[in-house]
Order: sequence, then C-alpha cells, then structure tokens
Amino acid sequence: MCFSRKQVSKEAREQNELLQVAFVNQAAELIPNPDMLLCVDESSKDDHTVARRWGYSRVGTRCIVREPFVHGKRFSIL
Repeated sequence: MCFSRKQVSKEAREQNELLQVAFVNQAAELIPNPDMLLCVDESSKDDHTVARRWGYSRVGTRCIVREPFVHGKRFSIL
C-alpha cells in the first residue's frame, strides 16, 4: 500500500500563516540589522497530554498531526 512508519510532525491547529508573515515583516522593519538580535534559551515543563510520536503516511510525504497545543501550569527557567 506504499505506507511507511515515520516520526510525527506537529502543527498547531491555531496557526495563521497571514499573521506569521505580518509578524516577520514587522520585525524586519524594526530590526534592519540581524546583528541587533539577542536570542535567549528557555527551558520549561508543563502538563502536556500524551501525544503520538510515530505514525504512518504515504511514502514521500510527512506524517503531520494537527492538534491544539495544551496549555497548563507551566514552570520555566532562563
């Protein structure tokens, strides 16, 4: 049947591509030089629901599960 087992890629069901493009354009206007950016790493833990890590899809295609991202009590540290 041409299916293979793969690791699942998650996409937020709430994502909006137009808002993403608008954000990138706004950031490009505010920060003309990429050397002006400072990136920080954050680690966090929250109560995610059990999610599939592996799935099946046709050969040559990604296995994507569209699901809402769970928000719960979160602990984070910089």
